[in-house]
Amino acid sequence: MHLVIVRHGDALPKSEDSSDFLRHLSEEGKVKVKKAAESLKLSGFKFDFILSSPLVRALETAEIFSFIMDISLERLIISEKLRGEVCVRDAYEFLSLYLENNVIVVSHMPLVSNLTYELVKKNIYFNTASYLHLIKTGDKFDIFSKYNL
Repeated sequence: MHLVIVRHGDALPKSEDSSDFLRHLSEEGKVKVKKAAESLKLSGFKFDFILSSPLVRALETAEIFSFIMDISLERLIISEKLRGEVCVRDAYEFLSLYLENNVIVVSHMPLVSNLTYELVKKNIYFNTASYLHLIKTGDKFDIFSKYNL
């Protein structure tokens, strides 16, 4: 089983007029996410689902990965349990429903780092538009590859 943990791309700056929930990816953010997804596609692995935070910048990141990785948008699952400030146990409980599949998870800091620590016991800081590719053998996760970390 393969699990890829992705931090969303760069978003437009916060403004007083808009909610943080609604911030879109910047043009530079879109370019970086496309490069990350293309890098993952070169690995040759196929993924069954993309699980995403409902925040707009995460959804846009997930949609780019979906397009480049040839994953139907019907297999894009959106969950409040993947928002950045959510308890890692709640996120992992949700994720565990999909762990028999190859999955891409798109979320935010600090959740992506906290989830990584929970799975591989390593503190890893995620830059925007970065990912960590893990492989699960038995009950253990190991780092397979990384991008932009």
